[in-house]
Amino acid sequence: MSHIAQNGPDDCWPWTGTLSKTGYAWTGTPGNRTGHVPAHRLVYETFVGPIPDGLDIDHLCHVAEQCKGGFTCPHRRCCNPKHLAPEDPVANTMRGNSPAAINARKTHCKNGHAFDAANTLVSRAGKRTCRRCRAAWRQRRRAAGLPA
Repeated sequence: MSHIAQNGPDDCWPWTGTLSKTGYAWTGTPGNRTGHVPAHRLVYETFVGPIPDGLDIDHLCHVAEQCKGGFTCPHRRCCNPKHLAPEDPVANTMRGNSPAAINARKTHCKNGHAFDAANTLVSRAGKRTCRRCRAAWRQRRRAAGLPA
């Protein structure tokens, strides 16, 4: 607790100690195999309870539209137990600003066509493709005498 700036009860409590390469609060803890754990996980387990298997700890104070994300994200340092909650890893990622989250939030392709059930192809890898744009690409390829 000596490395947590405990502000008001509803404010973020930033970690003032060591940060990981990705900007998360990082602390040593006895009995841990590597000797280090994310501080927000340790705070959650100490003050709230065990983290259910398969879930991540999400920083509820993080709002993707208001934060650049990445190493500079101040919410990665937050250790206020009121701001922490177990979350499905996919939902946790979607709250952030990673390329995967940004692309998944897109509702239209780069040409303005809607990503809806009728106009979206999804690859085995989960990548979305606009059917209209793909059809136009194939038409251009055929017109140029290239395989589509």
